[in-house]
Amino acid sequence: MNENQRKVLIITAALLIVMLLFPPFERPFIPFSVNMGYSFLLEPPTYDDFQNNLKANVNLRQLGLQFLIVTVAGGLLFLSFKSK
Repeated sequence: MNENQRKVLIITAALLIVMLLFPPFERPFIPFSVNMGYSFLLEPPTYDDFQNNLKANVNLRQLGLQFLIVTVAGGLLFLSFKSK
């Protein structure tokens, strides 16, 4: 592993950690969900539902897609910096 590949791994890992700490949230609403934006994992956004103060859920589909895109992009960059 050369220096550029090491930098790609560190940046990819840092991006994945930040995405875990600040995931996308959604408000469940039948038949679809409402986007509530990004927030710190331990302080999810809240919303009022008939006088109840409820917390939003993590949007796992969007978070998974983000993880997939960053991992594939990081892997392609890692391979592109391969020494010959």
